[in-house]
Amino acid sequence: MSYTNYPTTYLRNKLVIAPGARMDALDGPALWNPTAVQNHALGRILELDDGTNRAFVYLENGSNEIIKAGMTQSEAIDAQCLDSLQDTGGVVAKNSKKFDIQIDTGNALNDGDLAGGWMIVNQGALGGDCYFIKDNNWTTSDTLINIEIADQGGLRNAIAAADNISFIKNRFKDVIVKPTTLTAKMLGVTLSIVPADYFFWAQWRGPTAVIIDTGDDIVVGEPVGHIDGSGTAGSVGLVSTHATDVVVGQCIYDAAGADFGLVNLTNMG
Repeated sequence: MSYTNYPTTYLRNKLVIAPGARMDALDGPALWNPTAVQNHALGRILELDDGTNRAFVYLENGSNEIIKAGMTQSEAIDAQCLDSLQDTGGVVAKNSKKFDIQIDTGNALNDGDLAGGWMIVNQGALGGDCYFIKDNNWTTSDTLINIEIADQGGLRNAIAAADNISFIKNRFKDVIVKPTTLTAKMLGVTLSIVPADYFFWAQWRGPTAVIIDTGDDIVVGEPVGHIDGSGTAGSVGLVSTHATDVVVGQCIYDAAGADFGLVNLTNMG
């Protein structure tokens, strides 16, 4: 698959920072300083080549402040963006690159919200196609949404009136503090308090401080992760059942519930 209409603003190779390199420039990593302006592509990876095996991912906060040393997750998917049945307003010809699609009313999408996300034909005779979204704008508010895709040649198959379409936002955009009940993929741990709508680096590999779930007695060297029925937003805790609890790493230093321990993140990719 090729992308001939790919958005290139902010795109660069991943950053690998040598020991002793400056990290305080406005267009540099600024690891502990969230910014109001975007300096990197969302999802860009930064690695510290200093023997600690630490790596970070670039995220955009949503509409609420996020705590320091808290686990983040992607925004939960809007139910009105899923499984939208197309009718005559949603029929689109093969090879189209920019087109109107019908979407369920009551969604919370704004212009540009789907940039960097995905459109999936999840039901239909030729279902299973997945497209990278370059941009979106409203044609008819809350009913018809104009989608521009990046895929070479446009749509590989026509979208028919009987097809169902789902839209998945860029998972690195409008992120939130991980709630006590997981509603999307975990992304990484904050290094400082992150104001609403700011851009920031979150740690997703290597040793980091993170809040410990209330009431958990984590054990040094053993797995930690999201706990179903967690009592503390943004926390990690003692993993007891691998079938339901999501492992993110191992404990280096334990701490009492609601305090901060040291965890080696290994399973965030």
